[in-house]
Amino acid sequence: MLKTKKNLSFQEFVKNHLNDYVEIESYLSSSKLYGTISECDNISLTLKITYHDEENPRYNERETLYIPMNSIKSIKKL
Repeated sequence: MLKTKKNLSFQEFVKNHLNDYVEIESYLSSSKLYGTISECDNISLTLKITYHDEENPRYNERETLYIPMNSIKSIKKL
């Protein structure tokens, strides 16, 4: 579960971790999501995910997920 200091809201926690690599558990996915928080507001956060192709780096895939704040069970900075 998300642990925050007293008086630190969930949105403030997320804003403090922009551009950090995180693990997110959400009600919208049965598996954990891993990526970098690139944007956030009071409604959602944007998670950038990169799949690395070690054999041919030109084929690295990027994905952007928009996750509603109210769907997040927990978030952990890695």
